[in-house]
Amino acid sequence: MATDRAGEPLVPPDRPAAMDNDDEAGAQAAAEYFIELYGYATRSQDLEEFTELCDTASTFCSAVISEVTGDVAAGAVTVGGQTALTTTAVDPPGDDPFYVVWGTQDRAPFTAFSADGSVIYESAGDQGLDVAVVIEHQPDNTWIVREGLAGVVPSS
Repeated sequence: MATDRAGEPLVPPDRPAAMDNDDEAGAQAAAEYFIELYGYATRSQDLEEFTELCDTASTFCSAVISEVTGDVAAGAVTVGGQTALTTTAVDPPGDDPFYVVWGTQDRAPFTAFSADGSVIYESAGDQGLDVAVVIEHQPDNTWIVREGLAGVVPSS
């Protein structure tokens, strides 16, 4: 189990039961879970559950995986940075087979430390960052994140 710098266990978020649904509620639950996993992965360096939700072609997922893998190789750790998505709208599949979950992401303040304990980066976090999670329900009753996009809002 992953631990923080103080040795406290870092526990992944619980998978919401609504993710069993192949509908807007399921898409919303899966997108919110994905954003929570993003914060957990950067803090814990545990990519297992995050990667299971990711499309290998997703540039967002690839960037997160690369960042965490680089941190592990360098011995760097991140403290803080929990993430949450507040959903504002869910677009159902149309011509494409995926949902688009729109919302705002909040990320708690965080600090990145090098292997020697020196501060690499400090952030006050983000509040209300507009995001979209493009997500598709699979025939095996799982969800796959096709892309995560920051700084976008639904067209009116």
